[in-house]
Amino acid sequence: FMDRFTEAFRTELSEFVRVVQGGPILGATVADAVAVASPLWILISLVVLVIGLWSAYWTVARGMAVDILRNTYEVAETEGGALVCGAQRLGGYPFRFELECQPFEAGDAQGRAGALAGLRVIALAYNPRHVIVEADGPATLRFDDPHPFDRLSADWTSARASARLVSTWPPLTTP
Repeated sequence: FMDRFTEAFRTELSEFVRVVQGGPILGATVADAVAVASPLWILISLVVLVIGLWSAYWTVARGMAVDILRNTYEVAETEGGALVCGAQRLGGYPFRFELECQPFEAGDAQGRAGALAGLRVIALAYNPRHVIVEADGPATLRFDDPHPFDRLSADWTSARASARLVSTWPPLTTP
């Protein structure tokens, strides 16, 4: 294997010794190196710019998600209900927005409530209208109304649903 490279190593070593002894450097000049490096620096700069812009987009969108969550909690409380997201985590950088609640509970003003052992909502950063929801069991539903089923429960390992949200703005008109 090494026999194939012996001549190349000897040539490289002799050129190195000649340069060390004060001989001229043959081959590429500094101008040649700059000409070759310029497109490389442009490419590196563009990659760094894209990463910076994507990170800024993700950070701003995450801040918007935090505001939406806070407003949702406040609206539920104002209307007499409650949304409780225990051990809330919002992450997913760089390609997702991921909200995780362990456990998740929701209730309304009429005393109806539901709880899940865990809830994860994932939206793709490059397509935020595609939402994936995962729920961990068990789940319980509780009703304050007196009827035969005042409490229901179900158990499973993990349930997953996927949805594509569509906008109805402007409102659709019927012919």
